Amino acid sequence: MTQDQTPRDPRLLIVLDLDEACWSSHEDPDRPGQHLIRPRAHLGTLLDTLLEDFQIGIWTAATPGWAAQGLGAVLTETGTDLHTHARFLWTRERCTWRYDERTGERALCKPLSKVWRSTPFTKERTLAIDDRAENYRCAYGNLIKVSPDTGDASDRELLLLSRYLRTLKDCGNVRQIEKRGWRDQAERL
Repeated sequence: MTQDQTPRDPRLLIVLDLDEACWSSHEDPDRPGQHLIRPRAHLGTLLDTLLEDFQIGIWTAATPGWAAQGLGAVLTETGTDLHTHARFLWTRERCTWRYDERTGERALCKPLSKVWRSTPFTKERTLAIDDRAENYRCAYGNLIKVSPDTGDASDRELLLLSRYLRTLKDCGNVRQIEKRGWRDQAERL
């Protein structure tokens, strides 16, 4: 994986969360204490859109081992090897611990400024997809918040997200676009 953005590839960067955004997990009934990962409905459609129209970075608060297990499940389910397509693959070690004033506890967050400092991508050309808005509290203007994956086979979130993202692929500054009503916009497409 390279972190270099070439002038010939002006596509937007999508920073994609994994756990609960792209898959859910449940305890393996045959092996207590072990979990099975189930890729989210329409994940293949989303990945096809991302690979065609965007550059992908992966940033998960999961441990490296859990991320690797999930990426293996994604490869098996969709045939897409995100290891080879992602510009970067960041796990928990790249997250920052912050004090959450609401809960009084420490919580992990993903300051996009780390992406902008260590890659050639800019805040105007970066979108983050995550199920937890608090992960991006310093960059809400870059966030597309998805609902957490519950394992429901009829879930259409990633299908709608694929439609919506196609409308943004040529956007010059993603921070100027209101993204909170993205589902409604995608339903009308």
